[in-house]
Amino acid sequence: MKGNISRDSHRPGKRYSGVFQVQGGMVTDADLGEQARIARGRSDGLGHDVAGSGVPVDGGAVELDGPRLVPGVVYAQGRRGEVQAVGEVSGPLELYGVQVDFPHAPPMPEDGEHIVYADIWDRMVSQLEEPLLSDPGLHGAETAFRARTMAQIKFAPLDQADALGQPDGPVPDIGTGEMTVTPADPETIADECDPCADTVAAEQSVANALFRIEVVHVFGDPQHPDSIRIAWSAENAAAIAPATVNSEDFGRAGAVYEFYSTVTECHLGVHEQNGAMARSSFATSLTEGPEVPAPPEGGDWPFVRRWDGMAVIDFASGNVEDEGNGTVSLSGGTVRLTNDIFSAEIDVDGRAIVAGDYWLIELRRFADEPVRAVQALPVGIRHSYCPLFRVTDGAIEPLTDPETRRLSFPALANLPATHVGFVNSCPTLYDTAENVQEALDNLCSIEAADIAFDPSGCPRLYDEVENVQDALINLCRVDFGNERFLRHLHDWGVVCGGIPRRATQGPAMVAISGG
Repeated sequence: MKGNISRDSHRPGKRYSGVFQVQGGMVTDADLGEQARIARGRSDGLGHDVAGSGVPVDGGAVELDGPRLVPGVVYAQGRRGEVQAVGEVSGPLELYGVQVDFPHAPPMPEDGEHIVYADIWDRMVSQLEEPLLSDPGLHGAETAFRARTMAQIKFAPLDQADALGQPDGPVPDIGTGEMTVTPADPETIADECDPCADTVAAEQSVANALFRIEVVHVFGDPQHPDSIRIAWSAENAAAIAPATVNSEDFGRAGAVYEFYSTVTECHLGVHEQNGAMARSSFATSLTEGPEVPAPPEGGDWPFVRRWDGMAVIDFASGNVEDEGNGTVSLSGGTVRLTNDIFSAEIDVDGRAIVAGDYWLIELRRFADEPVRAVQALPVGIRHSYCPLFRVTDGAIEPLTDPETRRLSFPALANLPATHVGFVNSCPTLYDTAENVQEALDNLCSIEAADIAFDPSGCPRLYDEVENVQDALINLCRVDFGNERFLRHLHDWGVVCGGIPRRATQGPAMVAISGG
């Protein structure tokens, strides 16, 4: 993120679990920042494993009675966000238009089918926005800035619901442009400041800095934008001031200036109504002012940010208009930024470009690699999405069972059977059950005909029946009386007075007396 930091040392792939200061060692902003990001990564990982994407039943941002949007908590791919409203809300979708984190949101369409989703991401907050971040006891000196978790409710066409966050989809979570950096000639670099010297050593021209290249504006679809505006800064875009700042105090030769507001900072990312987004405005001179004289919310621009340069790149025409220190060119699908220190090429051919994407280049005068890209893909901003519900012609559709479970998940200690998914592989037995509770309820109405039966143990008795009901019916057909047995044994006649006794001829013989 933008800010006065020396480097970005966090490497998630290394799986570090903590930062430990050595005895007597220098305390650096990079170490403190890395520790914060390690802790945040662990909590997000736990959220991903336990909650995933959804809304808790207690204090969640969706109320099932309706359903309707309410201020509350939402999880998007493990990241926890809290949707807040300006004032009270009552209607099912009223919260959308009064979000704290999404001021001046474009109106939601009243026709067509849409998916309403949550977008969770982080942005930098400075003492310009929050004066209490600076201590008057230190005469207002800047000591740190903050990262704020943004929780925004957005919408997209319903057919994009399954593609939320996909790198090649219409709503990617981050851009996929790939950057490579080539240092300037390591042997000689012309010294424009010394007319008496033709060349200076390369290492003398590389200052210790964190160079930032950012996509400030995207016009059109993120996969195939019509044009984009990029800006770059050797200060990581950390130079900010009130828009009324004295130009002599803040100005710098060759610099360009971005006039922005809290509203424009909140409108980064992907939006269905791209043309209705609030955007900052640039100027080449503080005294002349920006191209757009007022911010979207009206009044005067409150803040200004200094960049080394900026460029508007029109992909349709291939035209590039750049200002400031450095030159930008477009060749095929490659954007090239060239300055006195390096040449950076960003491959955007067939790749997503999202407003807020940025790349970092670490410049170190005495390093073995004085010019080093932190990573090829954008470092940020990464967005996490959570689909909420479907809207047709401005009205919320009834929730399906999976949607109900996702939008009202309880604490694990109170997990009921209604919130446990069920794969119904036996519709004859479980009917249309979609969760464990419904499956158990169906067991209460089970019939003997629904229970399978194997007759192979007694085929003469059960014939070829396949269920318990048919087996019971077969049992009803069996004659368990002795009438038939006696008939076969004695045929017809009278047996009376006969006395059986054991014969004396042997134990195996029985004698019957007359009768």
